[in-house]
Amino acid sequence: MEKLKIKRILKIALYLLLPVAVAVLGVSGGDKWYFIATSVVAVTYLLLMSDGKRFAFLLCAVFGLAHGAASFYAGLYASAVYHAALLAPIGIYRFVTANKPQNTKVGALSLWQWFVCVAAIGVAITALYFVLKATGGAQPVLDAATLAISVITAFLMLKNYREFWLFNLFSALLYVALWTVQFIKSGEGLAVAGLQSIVTVISAIGFVNWLRISKREKASAEELSEKKS
Repeated sequence: MEKLKIKRILKIALYLLLPVAVAVLGVSGGDKWYFIATSVVAVTYLLLMSDGKRFAFLLCAVFGLAHGAASFYAGLYASAVYHAALLAPIGIYRFVTANKPQNTKVGALSLWQWFVCVAAIGVAITALYFVLKATGGAQPVLDAATLAISVITAFLMLKNYREFWLFNLFSALLYVALWTVQFIKSGEGLAVAGLQSIVTVISAIGFVNWLRISKREKASAEELSEKKS
């Protein structure tokens, strides 16, 4: 009972402290209010998602639309397209269908699926680099890499694979680099860089949580199978 109480207190502290930390970073760095606001929303929805809360997907859609607009304004066109045209619709879809059985079970990638994901990322980075270079993107290399990994991450979230959190961690690290460079160049984006630094921690927590869930689901399925036989 005491352990549960401590865990609850720690979780509440996490929900309060992480958004505040991102906001403080943004204010101290002189970020625009919309960068700070979208960053706070992102931290909140990821924390909720790691705990398996349905409302997280609605916040994910809000973040996608808002951050897409902010990215477009900053000249990060690939990031803008990903957030507004892919992440937001997926967030809405997952919110609407969250209670369906096929969307509640946590899946795991096979070795072949891992290979396909990594190969797709490599091809996408190469193609996107030339597109972004031709359209005058601010940071074509980093923007292409973040978009390629983020697209795979979004589809893993759509299918409820636990590896979603690993790919989210990888993309977060690239976003840290992307927005740090943006901050150095324009003085904007420190809140987003801070957000993505925190996202790496949340992603690690989320992967551990979903790994536990998938193991429980597997054990329950095996127990049910034994009872039927």
